[in-house]
Amino acid sequence: MSFQRIIVTTSEAGERLDIFLAKKTSISRSQIKKLIENGDVLVNDRNVPQGYKIKHGDIINAHISVKKGAEELVPEPIPIEVLYKDDYLVVVNKPPSMVIYPAAGHSRGTLMNAIAYHCDKLAKGWCSFKGPASFTDSIKILRV
Repeated sequence: MSFQRIIVTTSEAGERLDIFLAKKTSISRSQIKKLIENGDVLVNDRNVPQGYKIKHGDIINAHISVKKGAEELVPEPIPIEVLYKDDYLVVVNKPPSMVIYPAAGHSRGTLMNAIAYHCDKLAKGWCSFKGPASFTDSIKILRV
């Protein structure tokens, strides 16, 4: 378990607590939500909802427990079709059966493991839309 103390700056003010912490800690918003619900995240020593808009000067104290194996994404040489790649964006044609993120039961062989191998930077967020060639294949756009 790690403890983080974050003091919100002027430029960070106004953002939702869950989104802000997901960016700062690189863990998912659903995990942040659980931490907030469990009382492991306090703002100015108070419980607040995940949608709380942080303010300049807020002091966020977070006790974050990371499960073994979840600390680092393991790059794997999984073949993927990279449609486009630059310093900020990766567009891939994801096979329909490929899991996107490592999770319980799928710690290896995921799209993110492949992206970690093929790209120097990794995505913190992604969005998807159906590709024109098929209804089963999906094009994934990853901001890096």
